[in-house]
Amino acid sequence: MEYIYDFGDSIVNLIELIEIKEEQVGGTYPQVIEKNKQRKKLCERCKLNGKKEIAKYNVYDFEDELVEQLCEACTNSVSEDVDISKIIY
Repeated sequence: MEYIYDFGDSIVNLIELIEIKEEQVGGTYPQVIEKNKQRKKLCERCKLNGKKEIAKYNVYDFEDELVEQLCEACTNSVSEDVDISKIIY
């Protein structure tokens, strides 16, 4: 199965069914068998200045067709006309 998650950049997840087992009494479901290491994005504006700050917000400027991933400090300097949503890691 292929799952595509898209907010400007396509993220493709491949999900593989390995086997089907009987449900165990007292088991917790669904079970995650394996997952990739979490990769946090760096703030795009800080990166241009040689800093390494973790991006915490997606900033969408629909008028200029611009999407940026910014840290909290850099979101304070953006226009009020943009849409800002928190990145959930």
